[in-house]
Amino acid sequence: LISIIIAIYYSGEVVWRERERKMHEIVDATALPNWAFVVPKTIGVILVLVSTLAVGAVVAIVIQLARGYTDISIGEYIVWFLVPVGFNVAFLAVLAVFVQALSPNKYAGWGIMVVYLVVSIVMESVGFEHNLYDYGSAGDGPLSDMNGSGGFMVRGWWLRLYWTGFAIVLLVLAHLLWRRGTEQRLK
Repeated sequence: LISIIIAIYYSGEVVWRERERKMHEIVDATALPNWAFVVPKTIGVILVLVSTLAVGAVVAIVIQLARGYTDISIGEYIVWFLVPVGFNVAFLAVLAVFVQALSPNKYAGWGIMVVYLVVSIVMESVGFEHNLYDYGSAGDGPLSDMNGSGGFMVRGWWLRLYWTGFAIVLLVLAHLLWRRGTEQRLK
């Protein structure tokens, strides 16, 4: 939940920063294409979210050490937690930046993302939880000490590849819908 809140808040701040500080006309007068604004802001949100995951992994390791467990498997933290969840938060960051690029102001973008969060929670509790229409979902594969993730990890990576294609489409749309100048209308 913390990652979702950070993604919603930080994407609004990053996308609308120039307009709030009245620098948008100067920035928009540069000869840079729109992708040069969209991609770095998206990468910035992704890096913030991945760094929160890394801090969470370090805290988990410290807690394990404090409780006397010294057989720390850093590779398992990376393979089973940081990389898969890193992809999930990257998908969330792309969606948040796309919504902010589409919205008339950051507050509307924040509201749309909160509605998305509530709708996704409600849809899951009602039974609409299929991985092909739950954005960024790669399924929950069980982990065991005997065989790790078994064959579930392969299915999860195919779903991540599917959602990566969709996230690229969202980034292209954000690039095409990026607002430049003082014009505020979507058209």
